Amino acid sequence: MIINPPSEDIKDMLEDSSSGLGLVAGTDLFLNTQPSEPNNVVVLVDSGGMGQLQYNMERPNLQVIVRNNVYLTGYTLIKDIKYYLHEKRNGETRNGTRYISILCRSEIGFLRTDRKNRFEFSLNLQIHRSGD
Repeated sequence: MIINPPSEDIKDMLEDSSSGLGLVAGTDLFLNTQPSEPNNVVVLVDSGGMGQLQYNMERPNLQVIVRNNVYLTGYTLIKDIKYYLHEKRNGETRNGTRYISILCRSEIGFLRTDRKNRFEFSLNLQIHRSGD
């Protein structure tokens, strides 16, 4: 049975020291809500997905949002997240759920500059996962 939302498991993958990203939940890595501070954050948003192929096989989508004071720094971070998840996490089991594939559904997109002149980027992922 699959218990966690995808954002929770992906958070754990990104926090893992092997990612080299240095992200910490509650400090600069958040789930499903974007705080006004700090300036530089990563937010993971559960964003629907495709219907189940069969029982215990899910295909959810996840949106990654990066906000940063510096355009190039924000772009580089979301690019690093993209390649870390897309290339290195396929076939991994996390919190009792097997991540068969994590695929990019889009390229990195620039969303906007917010009222505090921080740059926001997004990336959409499609996940194929099953309960162990």
